[in-house]
Amino acid sequence: DDLDIYCPHGKCQATLDKLERGVKRMENRHKKYIKSMVPTIPPPIVPELMRNSPDWSGNFSTYASGSSPLSRLPINSVKCMEKYCATLQVKYLEQDLDVWDRGNWTDVVGDAGAPEVHCGSGRVVSQIRCTGMYCGSLQLLCQKPNTTVWQVDDTATEAKGWFNELEPGVSKCSNGYALSGLACHGDFCHSKRLLCKGTKPPARDCLFGPWSDWSDCGGECDNSLQMRNRSVYYDERWGNRCWGPWEHKRTCTQRRCVEESDSLSEESGTTPGETAEAAH
Repeated sequence: DDLDIYCPHGKCQATLDKLERGVKRMENRHKKYIKSMVPTIPPPIVPELMRNSPDWSGNFSTYASGSSPLSRLPINSVKCMEKYCATLQVKYLEQDLDVWDRGNWTDVVGDAGAPEVHCGSGRVVSQIRCTGMYCGSLQLLCQKPNTTVWQVDDTATEAKGWFNELEPGVSKCSNGYALSGLACHGDFCHSKRLLCKGTKPPARDCLFGPWSDWSDCGGECDNSLQMRNRSVYYDERWGNRCWGPWEHKRTCTQRRCVEESDSLSEESGTTPGETAEAAH
């Protein structure tokens, strides 16, 4: 409500009381409004292990297809077949990648390239390309996940054991992990090792609760302050931050300061705000 404030000469006590009651009413209304806007606290998010695709892809080699099927899913497993592991198959995790990200190919690994290659930060493998004799040179297509659903955990890495068409023929990243790199050993990249990264839920902001009541006005008369704060209902998780202030401050006027000012004015014969020179 609007407050019509009139402060008669030297007597502000009634006006201050009226102002204080009005401010208290407005703060109570604001507090009720804030409480009504706080959403229900959701249950905690628990990282859920991703499901592996139950089926192997079609065969691919240097002379058949040349690459694994183009997919919007990350690769989790690789199978070697035929001499020198010349023919491959892959399996996927059933979690979508970012449909707007075209991805990037790594350098060649194997006969014509480095002994191992890796996807960059926050990326995993969605396709493998074969070139050279016996599929001895390979490249990996690295893409970003759909970060509204899941993220790549760059801190969780694993290197699986060496494998080829005979021993043991198949290699699989751990459940909840996706292929992020590949290492080669021997002629034609005969033996391979999967390099994998973990996954985690999407980033989540924190949620603040309502503001507390304003504290009592305190401090020196020429620098009086009130403060209020708010707490966090649940913390930020998996990479996000907690945005927004935790504390507010505002200037205020203490009653004792007004009373002291009125007393000094009465003693000097001036009204509040009037100088001694103006009074004469």
